Amino acid sequence: MRNKRFPETVLLDEVFRRLAAQLPKAWRLEGPRLASESGRGAYATREIMDFESDGVVDAWADIIAGDDRVTLAIEVRERFEPRDAMRILLAFERATKSIARVSERSEAPPARMIVSRYFSPRSRDLLTESGWNYADSTGNVRIASERPALFLKLTGSERDPAPEARPLQSLRGPVAGRIVRALLDRKPPYGIRELARQAVTSPAMVSRVVALLQRDAIVDKDSNGPILKLDWRALLQRWAQEYQFTRSNRVERYLALRGFGPMFEKLRATQRRYAITGPFVAERRRTLATSRLAMMYTDDVPALARELELGASAAVANVLLAEPGDEAVYQGRWEEEGLWYVAPSQAAADLLTSGDRNPRLAEALIEWMGENEDAWRS
Repeated sequence: MRNKRFPETVLLDEVFRRLAAQLPKAWRLEGPRLASESGRGAYATREIMDFESDGVVDAWADIIAGDDRVTLAIEVRERFEPRDAMRILLAFERATKSIARVSERSEAPPARMIVSRYFSPRSRDLLTESGWNYADSTGNVRIASERPALFLKLTGSERDPAPEARPLQSLRGPVAGRIVRALLDRKPPYGIRELARQAVTSPAMVSRVVALLQRDAIVDKDSNGPILKLDWRALLQRWAQEYQFTRSNRVERYLALRGFGPMFEKLRATQRRYAITGPFVAERRRTLATSRLAMMYTDDVPALARELELGASAAVANVLLAEPGDEAVYQGRWEEEGLWYVAPSQAAADLLTSGDRNPRLAEALIEWMGENEDAWRS
C-alpha cells in the first residue's frame, strides 16, 4: 500500500480509529504508520525495507499494555475473500518469518495482521485456524500474542454492509437447499450437470451456488472441469447461517400425551410419508441420552398429529411436526426397526438450527459423520 492507494489508506485509518476506541482502558495504540513512512523503530533494517518495497508489509502499529508491547505487521486488503486466504496468507507468512529472523527484537517478533473492510464468518474462521490477527471496519477483531501474552477478540457485523453485486449471495431457499444436499451427500468429483440432475434444478442455478461456495473456500473446482474437493463440514455450517428448521419449514408444536413409546408404535403402522429428524437421528448414530424432543417431517401435519394422538401445545411441547419446505428433506431417508429417518446431513442441519441443546447433539452427529463417511455419502 502506498499513499496513492487512497481508499486503503482511509480504510486503515478507519479500522484503527475503531480499534483504539474498543481497546481496554489500560491498553493504548500507537500507529498505524505506513510502511513508506519512517517510524518502524527496531524493524528499520535493509531487509525490512525490501519487504516494504515489495508491498508485503503495508503498515505497522503497536499495542501497549503496561510494560508489554505487541508490534503488528499489517497487510491491507480492501476486500478479502475466503478463497484468497491461503494465497495471501502464505506470501505474508513467509515475509513476516523473515522479518522475525532479521528483527533487532527477535525475542518478540511482529504479529501478522490482515486489515480489510469486512471479514465474513468463514474468513474469520480461516484466519483464526491459521493463527492470524485481523480487524475490519465493522468491528470484527482478533489479536493474539504469546510473547508478550495478549488476547483481544471483538465481534462486529455478521453481514457485509456493502456487498458487491454478485450472481448469488445466499443459500436461502428450497432450490439452494436441494443443491446443498446434493453436494453434501455425494463424494467428489462430479460435474455441474450431474449435480443439477440430482438436485432437480438447472445447471445455471447449480453454477451460481458453486460460485458462491468457491468464494467461501468451501468448494475446489477446475475452471471448466468438475468439482474436485468439498469441505462438507464447512458447507453444513455455511448452510446453517441461512437455513432454519422452524423458518424454512412450517412447524407445529405438539405434546405426546402417552409418551414416545406409544407414539412410535403408531408411527410404525402409519401409511403416511414421514421422516424423523433431529435428536433421534443423533441418538441412533451415537450412544446418547434418551431424547426429550421428537422432530419429524410429514406431508400433512394435522392428519399425522391426529393419527399419533398428539395434543396441541404451544407452551410445553415434546414433538415438532414439520411440513417440509422442499421434497429434498426426504432424499436419502433410511429405515431402522420400522421407523424412517432423514439423511444424517439433513438431521445435522436441523439440529444446528433448532436451538435448545440441539447444537451439541449436532456436534456429536457430525463427529459420527466424519468417522463413518462411507455410511452416508455415496
